[in-house]
Amino acid sequence: LNDIFEKSSTGISFRKDNLFIKRHFSVESVMQMLEDMKSCSDEEILEKYTFRETKDWKISEKRHLFQDWKPEDIVKIMYRPFDHRYAFYPLDKASQLIVRGDSRVELMRHVLEIENIGLQFNRQMVGNSITHFLVTRSPTVKGTFYLGNKGNDCFAPLYLCSKEDSPRNLTGIDRKSANFSKTFCRELATILAVRMNENGLPDGRSAESIMFYIYSILYSREYRTRFAALLAIDYPRIPLPGGPSLFDSLSRVGERLARVHLLETQGTDNTVAQIGSLAPLRVEKVTYANGMVWIDRNRSCGFDGVPINVWEFHVGGYQVCHKWLNDRKGRTLTDEDIAHYQKIIVAIKETIRIMKEIDEAIDEHGGWPDAFLTSTSSEAEH
Repeated sequence: LNDIFEKSSTGISFRKDNLFIKRHFSVESVMQMLEDMKSCSDEEILEKYTFRETKDWKISEKRHLFQDWKPEDIVKIMYRPFDHRYAFYPLDKASQLIVRGDSRVELMRHVLEIENIGLQFNRQMVGNSITHFLVTRSPTVKGTFYLGNKGNDCFAPLYLCSKEDSPRNLTGIDRKSANFSKTFCRELATILAVRMNENGLPDGRSAESIMFYIYSILYSREYRTRFAALLAIDYPRIPLPGGPSLFDSLSRVGERLARVHLLETQGTDNTVAQIGSLAPLRVEKVTYANGMVWIDRNRSCGFDGVPINVWEFHVGGYQVCHKWLNDRKGRTLTDEDIAHYQKIIVAIKETIRIMKEIDEAIDEHGGWPDAFLTSTSSEAEH
């Protein structure tokens, strides 16, 4: 993947997470932090946001950077799988606010200045399963998938926007280009038996279709099992399709999966029900039993209709359904929180179903490794 994409990097490392992002579940929370930076003493800031000053980051030296902010400086960021937080991330000041080159502003601006989608993946996988892949339309942080003492998470936007004239929300096609290497696109065009078009892509295929093909491969259970040893030590490798039929089939399935993960194409699911709705849903202790996710110590409120395979589903090092709630311990869930958690459950259900569909599509084209261009596939190389 690091060869397929021209530009990719690790996510943002705020370092002062408690101040910048971790506790900010809303725009209003960030706005309060900005007001505190304006009116509170250094000691009050340190006590309230529980972080330490360092030699290269002192409140007295950074305070002026929090002034004169604009609404677009408060940015929605993927903090954990399916878990967005909000952060003060002004593009013109980010490299000063976040020291040691960890702002990643030169990469993240591509998902802030134009309509875009990005792929998160790992170099080396931590844990007992290969699950470190996700798409997002937001900037990401380092550690979205939990790194532990091994591995390195990466983020690659689908499109790159021009630096000279790229105001936010720009959608002009002439001002963005696909973030794929020319070598990769030429090889893919040859396999698809088409020429390269003026945008540097295989003729008749969009940049999105290529991204979705890649995404479907990453969510093949057979791929994750077959190449587990390699995925544990290096960047994921993507086998090229044996022909256009497989490419198009996997691309279509990958698009549906990506839309599910972006929570963009979900209907209602009446099997997931909130219980204990007469009382505020305050998260105290998260437990699971017989299809029910309890969030209080007395097991009187929570969510019903959650299958065990959904409850245990991991993305990266995190058990998603548990992690999302556990990170909100001590908070009362809002109506928006409740709706979002139900969407996560539905998304995981769909993911499990679509993963099976991906492997079925590969089997219909000859299965592993025959469905792919074996001369360049990872299996042939190893």
